[in-house]
Amino acid sequence: MHNSPEKNLRFKIKFAESNIQWLLGDNPVNRELIDMNLQVIQTALKDLKALEALEAVKEEVIEWTVSDISQPIEMRSNDLEFESPEGEWRHFTVIATPTRIVFGGACNVGFLESGYLMREDHETLDESLQALLADLETYYNDGPEYVARIVYNECM
Repeated sequence: MHNSPEKNLRFKIKFAESNIQWLLGDNPVNRELIDMNLQVIQTALKDLKALEALEAVKEEVIEWTVSDISQPIEMRSNDLEFESPEGEWRHFTVIATPTRIVFGGACNVGFLESGYLMREDHETLDESLQALLADLETYYNDGPEYVARIVYNECM
């Protein structure tokens, strides 16, 4: 049975704490051993915080999946377009469903989805399209790490 990194770190902390208690309790103070155990605790606490932060980020990441576009409420061909800083025009076919706006391109085999934007309950379709356009411009002009709402595949 394999222990998780979190359990291992918590064990290290408890073990070092018990070592310190033992050193302080029955024996004369051995400063070197106490300092060594304190370093173990500090390192394990840093690693534990980093591990917890990583787990929190993992929970926030939305996995990209292909959207169900079998019942679109609206389809617009090349409805969204803008010019990138390099002077290249970006064109996207947009398919709106009740819950998302899917964007991508059409080709001879059908629609190739690049990603989607989850629609907010209070937004009109035009407001959602504006948010999608803003995120696409941000993606291509500033980089994918700065987008707010779109979920995209690795091929985009």
